[in-house]
Amino acid sequence: MNCPGIFSTFLTKYIVTTCLIFGSMTSLSASHFLIKVDSSEIRHLIDHAQRLLNQKNYSEGREVGLRAYAKIADNQALDAENQLLIYSILGDCSIELQDWPDARKYYEMGMQRASGSSWQAEFLNKLGHLYIRIKDFSKANPLLEQSLALRTQLYGDQDTLVADVLNNLGISYLYIGDIIKALDYQQQALRIRLANLKPDDLRIAQSYNNLGQCLDDMGESISALKALNEAKERYRRHEGSDRELADVQVNLGRVYFNADNYVAAGRDFEKALTIYKRLNDMDGMALCLNNLGNVAIQKNHLVEAGILLREALESRQQLYGNIHADVAETWFNLAYLQQEIEQYDEAIEGFEQCLNALNFDLQTDHRIEQVNSYPTLLSSLYLLARVYYAKYLETGHLQSMEKALLYLSYADETLDYLRVRYEALGSKFNLVSIGHDIYELAIDLLNEMQNRSGEERYWHQAFRYSEKSKGLLLLDGIYRSKADAFGELPNSKLK
Repeated sequence: MNCPGIFSTFLTKYIVTTCLIFGSMTSLSASHFLIKVDSSEIRHLIDHAQRLLNQKNYSEGREVGLRAYAKIADNQALDAENQLLIYSILGDCSIELQDWPDARKYYEMGMQRASGSSWQAEFLNKLGHLYIRIKDFSKANPLLEQSLALRTQLYGDQDTLVADVLNNLGISYLYIGDIIKALDYQQQALRIRLANLKPDDLRIAQSYNNLGQCLDDMGESISALKALNEAKERYRRHEGSDRELADVQVNLGRVYFNADNYVAAGRDFEKALTIYKRLNDMDGMALCLNNLGNVAIQKNHLVEAGILLREALESRQQLYGNIHADVAETWFNLAYLQQEIEQYDEAIEGFEQCLNALNFDLQTDHRIEQVNSYPTLLSSLYLLARVYYAKYLETGHLQSMEKALLYLSYADETLDYLRVRYEALGSKFNLVSIGHDIYELAIDLLNEMQNRSGEERYWHQAFRYSEKSKGLLLLDGIYRSKADAFGELPNSKLK
């Protein structure tokens, strides 16, 4: 049932770095206070909130942090370092509670009051992490790049704080399809962490998990499974890592799904779902429901797939609203399901809802720039064209063929935009794979229109798409050579 090269289920669960330097921030002595009034109560609250955050007791940690925050107004002379620490704790608790607006509020307050490059870098990284969580990568990347530059300047390029930002940048670039740059960042982060951290530090497990996703997206399933199982074993040795274990379990399921082992994929998604339910992690539960719906499609359990996907959609809309990459992904999968059972009108409606969730507005001149997931956009435009072509074959109506060609033109426009945007950033395997399918379908449809109408303009457009498709072959070869180079292959093999 899979559309080769196009159908993607977006099953990834990354682990991002947000709050890893509390130990150094909570050891301030009384000499750091700049006031004569007694501030011991505020300090006690900060320390208590910090311990609760470290123990992953986010609700109580935020409650205690808010009590400290409320006292700031009554104690204006409290030193900046402790004020910033309160904002950091409140933001971290809020983000773990999936309260995105509050997390952003506290991080931005910290940014406004940040005194010194180290705190600026910290809040830049935290804000970047927040935008990764809500899948707004156009905002995440500039913040993370700034944080990386500041931390490299402050600590050198081999510090673990630099590795934390590299980890987050790797996640962001992988999601937007720049796999080579994502792999480079994750490999750098892992090397720094292995060299500087104790062997049982969970940040090493985090790197293996995220590296596994890069390898899977490059089609290196064996290496991906090795990295993910390494992460899994490291998390297993630590109590309190249930959520991280569930995340890795999702990613293992994703590798098996991409290898067409749907039984193993379903097993891993079910295991992850059980953990997310116990933790009341709504985002994780919705992800698993989405993924299990895709497994059901591949098993031809279509009624079950519809139930699972609609439940996932409802949860994601409650979490994120109607315009969000995760909401778009589930709309995509529902529309794909409708297409498979040849309910074309319902499929068209679903794909149009997907475009809306992607923030792709045909009425604006900047429709591509504001999109929140380019892989989903390209797949949706391609499958919309296929649905309209199927309707054309069914009815013979030229209007359906014209709609199909229109959506393929939008896909071509998007490919051009992404080529230019990421020309200097690295590979785009997703673009190469999807682009071939888009241009192949477009050429077939244009040839059919030329045969039907006798108008040579269709041949000219088909030739243009053919040349673009050849260009993708060259890009594919160049980028795969770069990928091999990152693997440190011998020059003879690379040639």
